[in-house]
Amino acid sequence: MSRLTIPPELVKQIFEASTRLQQALAPIGQQLIAFAKDWPTLEELNERGRRDIVLLAQHGWFISLSQTPLAVLHRAAAQLHVGNIKSADGIMCEHFRQILSVVEKEAIEASPPRETIIRKAFAAYKSGEYELSIPAMLCQTEGIGHEIFGASVHSKKIHELEQIRLQFDTDESDVVLIAYYGLLTATLAIKDNIQTAEIERSRLNRHAILHGHNWQYASELNALKAISWLGFVVHFKTAGFFFFSAERDRLDQEILAEGEPCDGSAPN
Repeated sequence: MSRLTIPPELVKQIFEASTRLQQALAPIGQQLIAFAKDWPTLEELNERGRRDIVLLAQHGWFISLSQTPLAVLHRAAAQLHVGNIKSADGIMCEHFRQILSVVEKEAIEASPPRETIIRKAFAAYKSGEYELSIPAMLCQTEGIGHEIFGASVHSKKIHELEQIRLQFDTDESDVVLIAYYGLLTATLAIKDNIQTAEIERSRLNRHAILHGHNWQYASELNALKAISWLGFVVHFKTAGFFFFSAERDRLDQEILAEGEPCDGSAPN
């Protein structure tokens, strides 16, 4: 069997080509090393996610872990960090316009007996009847939340807040999920009551609207915020990767660019 021989000239050409390739890639390698040094750690990314989720909620927006892209979350939060509330609202309004049908479907799946009311509430939003759609969304969120947790998601009572908290089984190191879950028991403008907050007439506040203290809430901005709140609450029932103690017990028994701005009638 004859041995394969490589001509010396070919060996030289291969070596020279290899050398030139290494020289050409060297600057890129240095750039990658520098880039890697500036890349945030997993802990930093998680902290940013936690901070942004809470910031958006403080401004009345509740993301969907399955439907809200990180790019949307961070873009909107970045605008809030620099005080550009109108721009952040535009980003979130466009996002929830795009996932409107998903939220409606999940709400119906979470509570099938409410299908007629939910469909009419979304129809009222689509026709611009925000005076009707917003109270309906808030009422259904309240009812569905009670079905899921056995307690009101708007309650300030210690025993009800504790009842909700006890249903979470979360790794304490997962700061993003802890922040997300924590919104259910946090003090937020949408959940405050008229006795403990001065309600601006055009802002979204469940107590002021449903008790008739506020009659100037009707805007697409508030309607989409109400839809985001509904979607946030029902997601705990429909999302397969959330496990609550009550659900686990039951399953064990069964063998388990900135978008278009909203109308200007709501504040920045």
